[in-house]
Amino acid sequence: MNQEIQAHDGSIWSIRFSPDGRYLASAGEDCVIHVWEVSEFERKREENGACNPFVAMVCNGSPEPTLAVASSVDGSNREKKRRARFLEGRRSVSSDRLMLPEHVFALSEKPIRTFMGHSEDVLDLCWSKSQYLLSSSMDKTVKLWHISSTSCLKTFSHSDYVTCIQFNPVDDRYFISGSLDEKVRIWSIQNREIVDWKDLHEMITAACYTPDGQSALIGSHKGSCHIYDTSDNMLLQKKQID
Repeated sequence: MNQEIQAHDGSIWSIRFSPDGRYLASAGEDCVIHVWEVSEFERKREENGACNPFVAMVCNGSPEPTLAVASSVDGSNREKKRRARFLEGRRSVSSDRLMLPEHVFALSEKPIRTFMGHSEDVLDLCWSKSQYLLSSSMDKTVKLWHISSTSCLKTFSHSDYVTCIQFNPVDDRYFISGSLDEKVRIWSIQNREIVDWKDLHEMITAACYTPDGQSALIGSHKGSCHIYDTSDNMLLQKKQID
């Protein structure tokens, strides 16, 4: 199975499936967020019963980037490292791969929803279980959307590029953000305010909650990893790995 879609103008920096697998969001250099419907979803196994892995791959090696859905050639689970998306030279060829064991799927030929509102590249996306979508951008904002509307619901301002975001996996009234201003923040969506923040004195390039929402891992451009206790939506440093 192979599907190729003309998805965006310019590089694609982020693709994310919704938790229920019904939608896929994509965004990048053109400042636009597209949401695609997963229109086909079935299991496929090889004769020996092993899963045949499939890969959703974003390719920008051509003048017109495409969103491709294709079966994996060698079945490996290796993922290419994300290139620094906020540095000069980010137009170089890159790809993001999301391995999907057991599943074959097709996307709608056209997006079922398009979100517009960012003025610079969109760097990261994150879905909640209730179909809300967060987007972070080089325009120094995080925006909140919902699949049911094209309107931006809320905007959360930062002082530099926002490189990474994630909803709290057990309480999506909160999310974490990392920025090139060297600060990690936990936000209350309802109150549109910062609940807690820490200055790492290093540009933040990655942020991720643990599945139980009790801890978060923060990565920096210097290669260090900071582990925080995030219970009660506060940031208490537990460990640093250099």
